Amino acid sequence: MVRTRIKFCGLTHSDDVSAAIGLGADAIGFNCYKGSRRFVSIETLSGLSAVVPAFVVRVGVFVNPDRNDVRSALPYLDLLQFHGDETAEFCGSFECPYMKAVRVSSTLEVPSLASDYPDARAVLIDKHTTKRTGEVVFGGSGETVTWHHVSSEVPLVLAGGLDPDNVASAICSVRPFAVDVASGIESANETSGRKSRQSMSAFVAAVRQADTEN
Repeated sequence: MVRTRIKFCGLTHSDDVSAAIGLGADAIGFNCYKGSRRFVSIETLSGLSAVVPAFVVRVGVFVNPDRNDVRSALPYLDLLQFHGDETAEFCGSFECPYMKAVRVSSTLEVPSLASDYPDARAVLIDKHTTKRTGEVVFGGSGETVTWHHVSSEVPLVLAGGLDPDNVASAICSVRPFAVDVASGIESANETSGRKSRQSMSAFVAAVRQADTEN
């Protein structure tokens, strides 16, 4: 049985981090992008990362960051996630493993985009979403991509609108290495990144059930 890895993203409070780890999350994502409602400062990141034990990956999410902002966060992270328009040269310049998000409408678009980042440890698939103003939404929109199975030389991390009700179908369709969820494990109308224990538990259960069926 192949085990799909789980990343809970956008955590902002230590008790949510502890709960996520207790439920079996493989990776915890911290949003270092100031434009996000789930943004955490370096001081907060330092405290949250200390809650994460060995063998659980601490991921820092960045969107078109300044190099110094990335460097200041490095002591508290194991993996960098670039979610903007960063080049492969930029992503690989920090002597830290990274994964690159690609914003698509369908997973069929992924292979051609992934080839631009040959050194990435993984490619994260997220929905290409814009506001009414035309401004790009960099993740956390809650919108799904169109799911198709695609072959890739690097591990694929599926994100974009996943929740406890649809993640099993997504896994069956795409068969990703990992799934990534933020808004799908939050309570309705949540604005500060707090996570729902019930939703986190249901998400993990749905992933594990999907694994047994594939």
